[in-house]
Amino acid sequence: MRPLRTTLGKLGKLTTLFAIGTIGTASSAPSRCLAQEAAEVSRERIGDLVRQLGSGSDRGREEAGAALRKIGKPALPMLGEAAKDTDPEQGQRAQEVVRTIRRDEARAGIEAFLADVEGAKGVEAPGWVRFRASVGDREDTRRLFAEALRAEPELFVLLATEPDRLTEALRRRVSDLEAFIRIRERTENISGRIVGAHVTFGTLASVLLLAADPAATTEFDTDRGLYELTRHVVHRDRRGTYKEGSPHLRPTKRLVTAWVSREGDLSSVGLKYTLATETFYPDSLVETYLPLAIQFLRASGQSPKVKDRGQEVTTLPNLLPFAIRTVSARGNMEHIPLLVPFLESPADIGGIPYQGGMRTRKYEVRDAALGAIVRLSGRDPASYGFTRRNEGTPYEFLFFPTPVERNRAFARCREDFRALGLDQPPKYDPEPVPPPDRVVYDKGDTAGALLADPTDRVRIRVEGATVLLSDAGTGKPIGGDLLHERSLTQKGGMKVTCWAFSPDGKLVATGTGFHLHQRSGDVNDGRICVWEAATGVLVEVAPGRTGTIRGLAFKEDSRTLLFQCDPYEVDGP
Repeated sequence: MRPLRTTLGKLGKLTTLFAIGTIGTASSAPSRCLAQEAAEVSRERIGDLVRQLGSGSDRGREEAGAALRKIGKPALPMLGEAAKDTDPEQGQRAQEVVRTIRRDEARAGIEAFLADVEGAKGVEAPGWVRFRASVGDREDTRRLFAEALRAEPELFVLLATEPDRLTEALRRRVSDLEAFIRIRERTENISGRIVGAHVTFGTLASVLLLAADPAATTEFDTDRGLYELTRHVVHRDRRGTYKEGSPHLRPTKRLVTAWVSREGDLSSVGLKYTLATETFYPDSLVETYLPLAIQFLRASGQSPKVKDRGQEVTTLPNLLPFAIRTVSARGNMEHIPLLVPFLESPADIGGIPYQGGMRTRKYEVRDAALGAIVRLSGRDPASYGFTRRNEGTPYEFLFFPTPVERNRAFARCREDFRALGLDQPPKYDPEPVPPPDRVVYDKGDTAGALLADPTDRVRIRVEGATVLLSDAGTGKPIGGDLLHERSLTQKGGMKVTCWAFSPDGKLVATGTGFHLHQRSGDVNDGRICVWEAATGVLVEVAPGRTGTIRGLAFKEDSRTLLFQCDPYEVDGP
């Protein structure tokens, strides 16, 4: 502290200056001078305390640190200079005091916001500016932000004071939360009741906000955890229903949108795209469909591999048709170049059921890509031989019923490539065309079934699970007992429920009932077998899963078999 007479001497000089009119009005000059003097004294005090941080006494250093922390923000400029000091110990201690003061300020800001949630005083806590930009400034958004501050205050303190540590802190916190919900859900499944605490909207809002912050970089493990947390908190309660009643739902979905909109690698974009397009999620993320699909296709074209839990696996094939269809439905001709790399990919991305679900047709990446290009170029997909499935719904897609249509479509694409917006014709090796199916299956009316051989050469008798064919003239058996085999763990056969001859008398079809063996748990689907009437040789067993077959009838072409069946249910009769 300065001696009192020194201070009074300065005040005397100031009074003289006031008398000759060089300093403001008589009422304000002394108060300004006193404030300036106090500031000078405070700066000197701060300087002394900063120098004391380099003291050889532990107690002296602790007292200096405590005093500087109490002074707070005014001490930061001198502490910042001291942090650059050539004395490493003093510089390190100054840096620690700076971090402590900034943490105290951040915590004070959080407390002030929580005391003024309605916003009457206009308090801004750490993270509020970005939160407000993402979800708006309304009563529901301020209440959700307050819940976030209460749930994860230290994450917000870190955001304000040490943003360089945010990525690692977010990764650890999301990992802990993901482990928590896994343990909790496992416990609930065992006990059948809700136990312990749960992850709140406030916690989810905190990690989503920080994950969307430019200071944080999220890798796949963190994004996977955020995906699981979002589905756990927002999408479903333990009964699998959507949480429409929560007042925090709408602003939380805006935070989800901000997070999924960030650029990422193929693995992360795939997860985000899955989350945005899940069927039980409302259309609140519809604006992210096209950007995410574009990101996914761009990343898929560059890298065919993704990482899941540190292991490299093949790209997410089930998402490719969704992403391609999204670009097809929401994009324009500018997006056609994104689809070009997939025109030469024969990768199988699933089977398309047809013939009443009895058969499946291979669905390839190049089919989806060509269908999207045809639509984006304004052409009619039917003119290229495409068949529509789920027409008029968001899940509509185009496929080729047989390789014949695929060969024709790609031949036409190579001829019309410029009209489709392509720079060059795609490479395509025509597929070998398999022989036509012996029997074509379709669901339909079986009232006109032929229960006897129309040529009167073969007789049929059904006894439980056995079908007996015999020569109409001689009565001799044909082909022995025709049995619908059960599973490998059971003996005997499935009970025959219906049969029908083809109009030309060459084929006879039989159908069986559905059975679940209670003791072994084996499931025997309803089954259709087609036999040669003249020899009793099994021609084929219809693929696909059905319940009990209730009726069979051949059409006049003796090739198309109509059938009626119950729905397939694992817990059936």
